[in-house]
Amino acid sequence: IKNSSWGGLRYKIMHALCELDVPGEWYIDRDTNILYYYPHPNDEEIFISPEEARNISPRTLLIIVDTHTPDFVESREVLEKCQRVVVIDHHRKMVNFIKNALILCIEPTASSASEMCTEIISYMGDMDLTSLEAESLLSGIVLDTKNFVMKTGVRTFEAAAYLRKKSANTVTVKRFFADSIDTYKEKYNIVSKAEIFNGCAISESDSKAPNIRLVTSQAADELLMVSDVYASFVIFFWNDSETLSTSLLKSTLPARTLRSSS
Repeated sequence: IKNSSWGGLRYKIMHALCELDVPGEWYIDRDTNILYYYPHPNDEEIFISPEEARNISPRTLLIIVDTHTPDFVESREVLEKCQRVVVIDHHRKMVNFIKNALILCIEPTASSASEMCTEIISYMGDMDLTSLEAESLLSGIVLDTKNFVMKTGVRTFEAAAYLRKKSANTVTVKRFFADSIDTYKEKYNIVSKAEIFNGCAISESDSKAPNIRLVTSQAADELLMVSDVYASFVIFFWNDSETLSTSLLKSTLPARTLRSSS
């Protein structure tokens, strides 16, 4: 790839596991969904194991993002041990919310928890975000807004602009969501088999792929882009083909009244 902006290099190799030799570089294996990351020297202080988390002090500040219910947290034990809890979430407040939070920041009008976190960071002055941190936040916004289509407001673009100033690379963010060729084929195989009835797109999959829940969800999302489709259903087998499950998505666009049918 010719590009003089790459320090005079004529070619640049991207997303190759064998090329991980500089701190901050990463690679995602799409077949196993494993992220390989070459850490910075100080990164070891950021991540701790679940076992280490059980040994934290009760005075530790626990920040929970993207959920405000105790049923959805990563570790209920850690939540119960911490007495200082901050919650940042963009979902509508539920009855079963975390009641011992010092700060319960719930903003349903925000596009994502990443947008809310970005706003908070921007108010803290000139924060020194790494490109990976900025790209991770931007990827959360891209995911929840479906590429700045759904629930996108002025604050969403302002957050994205701030992250872009912090060296978030939009091409790198796009590659976060790249699929393997097998996933891509299965997704569009599901789409090609869909039938439309009364404004609903219905399809099925008999695949036993380990990521079938992700694939069917993506396929249901693609079906919503079909003209005159207001809801999509993809039926598949889950848990070693013993359980029948359904991926259901509903369009946020104004829908006509669907006629009932017996």
